[in-house]
Amino acid sequence: MRIQTVGVGTAKGATVEVDGYQLNTALDESTLTTVAQVTGGAYHAAGDADTLNDTTESIDLRLTTKKEPLELTAPFAGAALLLLALGGLLGTRWHGRIV
Repeated sequence: MRIQTVGVGTAKGATVEVDGYQLNTALDESTLTTVAQVTGGAYHAAGDADTLNDTTESIDLRLTTKKEPLELTAPFAGAALLLLALGGLLGTRWHGRIV
């Protein structure tokens, strides 16, 4: 999953009030950049409202997929074991022994 990070504010930060609580905020660009790089996304700095608007419009929101091989040995082995057990049970029921 790609994560596109957007940095809003300044490194100095500010105190804002939310629902009666005062929160101290500060922009941590290094963490946002690291998260974006690790996930294959990108970091976007938005210093003002116009830049933020341009940034949100430029972010690619398409879902991308990557094909990975699927190991099918376990399902086939499980089906074979099930058929073997079923054959043994039916053989015992019909003939009274496993041959």
